[in-house]
Amino acid sequence: MPLLHRKPFVPRKPPPDLKIDEQIFFCRLTNEVFRDYDEFFERTMLCNSLVWSCSLTGRSGLTYQEAVDSEDRARKVLETFPVPLQVPVLYLAALTRRPRLSDVCDDVYAFLKDRMLVGETVEVQRGTSRVSCTVLRVIPPASPPKPPPAAATNGDPDVIVINGDDSDQEEAANSPVSPGGHKFGPNPDSFQYWVQPLEGANKEPFMAKADNICRKKGLYTRDKNKLFIKMHCVPGSGLWVVKTEDVVRANLRTLNFSRYWPGPLPQFSSSPIKTKEPKKRSLSSEGGSASSSQDSPKKKKKPEGASAEKKKKEKKEKKEKKEKEAKPMME
Repeated sequence: MPLLHRKPFVPRKPPPDLKIDEQIFFCRLTNEVFRDYDEFFERTMLCNSLVWSCSLTGRSGLTYQEAVDSEDRARKVLETFPVPLQVPVLYLAALTRRPRLSDVCDDVYAFLKDRMLVGETVEVQRGTSRVSCTVLRVIPPASPPKPPPAAATNGDPDVIVINGDDSDQEEAANSPVSPGGHKFGPNPDSFQYWVQPLEGANKEPFMAKADNICRKKGLYTRDKNKLFIKMHCVPGSGLWVVKTEDVVRANLRTLNFSRYWPGPLPQFSSSPIKTKEPKKRSLSSEGGSASSSQDSPKKKKKPEGASAEKKKKEKKEKKEKKEKEAKPMME
C-alpha cells in the first residue's frame, strides 16, 4: 500500500448501514465508497497530488497511481530474487548493527558479491565455454598447521590447555580488514567450488576455482539486495533488525551458516546509535545572564524631538558666527 506523507495509508471502509439501492460515489483508485460528493472530490484531488511514496523502493513525490505502479514493479523484481540466497541474506542482515538501512544492505552485499553459496546456480568457465552449474560444496583454503598444545604451555606441566570450539571466531578476528572495516575471513579467491553441471551430456561434478565462477548477470544486484532487505527488516531500538515473523520462518536463531559457507562468520563493523538529546540550559548561565542584565544599567533613550531641536540650534549658531566673521572683512 502506498504511503501518504511517508505514513501508512488506510482506506476508509464502506458505511455499515449502506443500502443496496443507495446512490454513492466510488473512487476507482483506492476502491473507496463515499456518500458525500465533497469528500469524494477531496479524495480524488489527494490521489492526484504528488504527496505519495512507494513503500518498497522509498521513491517519493508520486501520485497514488504512480506509487501503486512502483510497488508492482518492485514485487516483480523480488520474484526474481534467488531462492538459495534468501535465508543467508536474512541471516547476514541479522548480524549487522547499523542504524541506517543503506549501511545494512552495503554490509551484506560486500560479503556476498564475491562469495558463491551452496545451492546457488552459477556460471562456470570450463575450457572455452560457460556451463550453468549448481554449487554442491565450498572448499575452504588449507589452513596452516597449528602448533602442538605443548608449545602453548612453555614447558610448564601445571598449565592445562583447553581446545575450545572458537577457532572460527579466532580466524575471523585475525583476518584482514576490508575497506569498510569488516572482517570477512580468508580471501574469497582462495576458495574452491565443487559444482555439478545442469546441462549437457556430461553432468559429472567437478572442481572449479573462484576466478572461473560467477553469478549470472543481473541475478543478484545491489538494488535487488536492498529491496529484499527492506522488505524483511524494520527499525527497532535504533537499529535495523529482521522482522520477527521472518526470524521464525527461516529459523535464524538455530541456523548453522556453515551449511552455506564454510568460512568463519563475518564480523561487520558497527555504527553508533544517534539519539537526540534535549538541549539543557545550565542554571549558572541563566543566573549569570540574569545578574548581568540586572547589574548593567539601562541607557535612557533621548527623545527624538529634543535631539532634532538641538541640531537646529547648533546649526543656527554656526551660521550666525560665520556672518559676524564676514562683516569686518566687508568693511
